[in-house]
Amino acid sequence: MAGSIRILSTKSLTTPQKERLLNAGFALVEIPFVKTETVPFSHPHKIDRAIITSQNAVKAIRGADLRIGQCFCVGEKTAAALTEAGYPPVLCESSGEQLAYALADRYKGKDFHYLGTRNRRDELPRILKEHNTPLTEIEVYRTLTNVIEAPGRFDAILFFSPSAVNAFRQKNETGNAVCFCIGPTTAKAFEGFENKVAIAAKPTAEHLILEVVKYFNPKRQHSVEQ
Repeated sequence: MAGSIRILSTKSLTTPQKERLLNAGFALVEIPFVKTETVPFSHPHKIDRAIITSQNAVKAIRGADLRIGQCFCVGEKTAAALTEAGYPPVLCESSGEQLAYALADRYKGKDFHYLGTRNRRDELPRILKEHNTPLTEIEVYRTLTNVIEAPGRFDAILFFSPSAVNAFRQKNETGNAVCFCIGPTTAKAFEGFENKVAIAAKPTAEHLILEVVKYFNPKRQHSVEQ
């Protein structure tokens, strides 16, 4: 029965997201293993091409006197947040790796600015460098890990970033839990470990939750999709 299935979310969910899991009969525990804070940053008067890979970066640049010619981003939620902030993206991909290859193919040799955190994966800057596409990084927010011990064992663990995977592993074992990852970049943090990993069809919390329901209780899938 789904009611006996314990789920750990490594970030705080919104009320509608929590209700989807609880209404499907799961027991839910939320522990934020990663926190972020904006930091003061300096930038050129105008950035011709900006790369933004998270909603945290969008929050950090809101209100800044920042002119951006073209935005390129990762994830539908980031794209929506950018559009709302007045920076509608020209191109949106589902992972930093996919975005890097797309940019290297279409804009090889052009200058880009990455607005994000220093605690990021290496694929995007590495791929751009390999394709002779200059990248300037500007730290607009800081990622802070919250290393704590989770209570008990879980049947499923929801991960929303590689940082959360690393923070969780410092004091916890995944055991036999299925590790549900919001995207392929997060799933890569499990390379070399013997874990059962499932990846959301799209990199959103809603699709990640749907993946959980499909896995454990497919009869409730339709109600969760509503």
